[in-house]
Amino acid sequence: MNRTLLLSFVIFISSYLLFQLELIVAKIFLPNFGGSYMIWGACMVFFQTILLLGYFSVWIIYRKFGIRVLQIIYFIVLIASVFSFPFKKMELVFEQLNTGNLALDVFLELAKTIGIVFFALSMTSVLCQYWMHGIKKDEKVNVYGLFAISNAGSFVALISYPFFFEKYTNLFLQQQLWSVIFYVFLGLYVFTFMLLKVPKAKIKPSKNTIQKTSGKLVFQWLLYSAGGVVLFLAITNILTQTIVPMPLLWVLPLAIYLLSYIIVFSGKFRSAFILRIVIYTIPVAITYYFLSTINSFSKTFDILFYTVLLTIMSLFFQIKLFEKKPDNNNLGIFYIYMGLGGLIGGLIVIWLLPLVSINHFEYFLALIIVTLSLFKKIQIDKKAFKYLATIFIVFGFFLIPKIFSSTLIWGALLLVLAMLYMCSKPYYKPFQIVLVVILISFLSPLIEASWENKNYILKHRNHYGVSKIYDTKTARFLVNGGIIHGGQILKDKTGKIPLVYYHPNSPSAEIIKKFDGLKKMAIVGLGSGALASYCSDNQELDFYELDPYTKKMAYKYFSFIKNSKGKIEVILGDARKEMQKSNKKYDLIIIDAFSGDAVPTHLITKEALQLYEDLLTKNGILLMHLTNRYVNLKQVFVNTVNMEQNDCFYKLDTKSGSKLFRSEWIAVINKKSSPFSFDFNKNEWSHININKSHPNKAWTDNYNYILDYVEYENLF
Repeated sequence: MNRTLLLSFVIFISSYLLFQLELIVAKIFLPNFGGSYMIWGACMVFFQTILLLGYFSVWIIYRKFGIRVLQIIYFIVLIASVFSFPFKKMELVFEQLNTGNLALDVFLELAKTIGIVFFALSMTSVLCQYWMHGIKKDEKVNVYGLFAISNAGSFVALISYPFFFEKYTNLFLQQQLWSVIFYVFLGLYVFTFMLLKVPKAKIKPSKNTIQKTSGKLVFQWLLYSAGGVVLFLAITNILTQTIVPMPLLWVLPLAIYLLSYIIVFSGKFRSAFILRIVIYTIPVAITYYFLSTINSFSKTFDILFYTVLLTIMSLFFQIKLFEKKPDNNNLGIFYIYMGLGGLIGGLIVIWLLPLVSINHFEYFLALIIVTLSLFKKIQIDKKAFKYLATIFIVFGFFLIPKIFSSTLIWGALLLVLAMLYMCSKPYYKPFQIVLVVILISFLSPLIEASWENKNYILKHRNHYGVSKIYDTKTARFLVNGGIIHGGQILKDKTGKIPLVYYHPNSPSAEIIKKFDGLKKMAIVGLGSGALASYCSDNQELDFYELDPYTKKMAYKYFSFIKNSKGKIEVILGDARKEMQKSNKKYDLIIIDAFSGDAVPTHLITKEALQLYEDLLTKNGILLMHLTNRYVNLKQVFVNTVNMEQNDCFYKLDTKSGSKLFRSEWIAVINKKSSPFSFDFNKNEWSHININKSHPNKAWTDNYNYILDYVEYENLF
């Protein structure tokens, strides 16, 4: 049997299991910790940390004891892991550790649940490469090709999960199938271990073959690996939080990132073209970012541009890593620093920058790293007049929006041409190129504001996204992820005139105002707190909000809650869990958490709807705000709600004064309610009949597949 092929199978299946495990566990964890992007970020940090620990363990054991001991220890760890995740099924809902730190809770819960098995699988790639080196007579054989195969396994897991496993299987079945594949992998490893023996002469590396790595080389490994991670996470953030808040769009940049490893580390890629053109992509990348913030192009073109950019620059980073790789005996230390660089990049983007930046600074950080990686030597020019071009270009980013206010694309083209000239051979000053990129990067929040031409009074970023508040001549608006979440007339000191989806004639307003006997309300999703303006002095309203900063904005920058006549309480945390804890009864529950950049699926499953029904009074109403540009949530709801016990009514609101704020609402009331507390027919609500012809399944905690409901035509 072909030895390379056998080891390729081992490493491919291991990487497939490793990556699919990430996806399964992340999907289970997201709703348990509130369903925010922050939770996925915490999971990513755990995965990168354990991966690094796996690389480090393999390197230490191989250096001290050799390949045979490493193989045995690896087998012991695999056997130990059988008694964790593969053997024990994860529950979909579980009690959290509640240490007081959300990130620590996620990390410890992951360590307890999948720590051992994830650690075992993270060791496989480097182990197999040492194994290949041991059984091959040719010292120059490219064992790094196995790293390409490892990424191919990850790529197949990434693509197959959302388009096959998630679509056709539920979470419990996914765990069972994963366990079966794991046991097959365990058997394959034992078979390979028995068949492929490493010669005694190569069991343990000699001291002469272990090379010392210079500080410069280590820095380069860290820089290139961190740069690649920062880049792909930055473009993921831009695409999914700003350009198109469409579910699962994050698959695209991650797939490109993995493919770049496969292509380059196969050892057959001709890199000259990428190395030649990457410098010219930097001016275009900088300028296009500012154009995309003002929606200069279609969403489809934005996705295409950032996809091409990510492809070129990911290939660039992997080429630089491949050029600096050590010989086969020293590949362990190479992967350790690659893993460390990736972890550093992930920590910067996922944890640090959301707390210290107000825009997508990680995008510019990636461009800075690309620029620094281009030049072997950067010499500072001491003549001041030589920096006139630098000053001209930087100030040009502030002046162009004012000079070319109506034709900004032409002004942007001039900036691109000026920077391209700086990058061309007739001029070509490395230090000035680096300086321009750094200055524009750190000034990017100010440049972005000048291009958007809005009177921002607040920009704030945290792990839940980027929030902005801006004033026009007559009104104030709250924006998150490109979606306006509330508005108020500036001259309205009474806090009684909400705008956009919650205007006085909106479906939500008319139900609150005309509900017979309404005393207690709950609203999931705070926004600007607009619906508080409709509360009378004998009514109570509980807002459930995940993001603590949203509460601060609602109180400080809008007057709806402060001036409301009702008794208002804002309860922080995941709405479903907090509502279950309180067990309060409500006359009206409004779910208003679906119009933003993500769909918290756990708020619209059968179990969630049953919870809302249990918390409603006898004649209570459940009102769902299901407006979403990219997901047909109306059909999700119709497929999921219990239509035999409930009557459902639908209303499309077109009275907001703008097509941008058309909204869809569905009201649910128990059929046994008599009489109805609100006259739906009189107020032009249409009754919804059961649609048995629709093929898509109802959503449950165990199964929810969003791609069936995505409206792709809205991308164009």
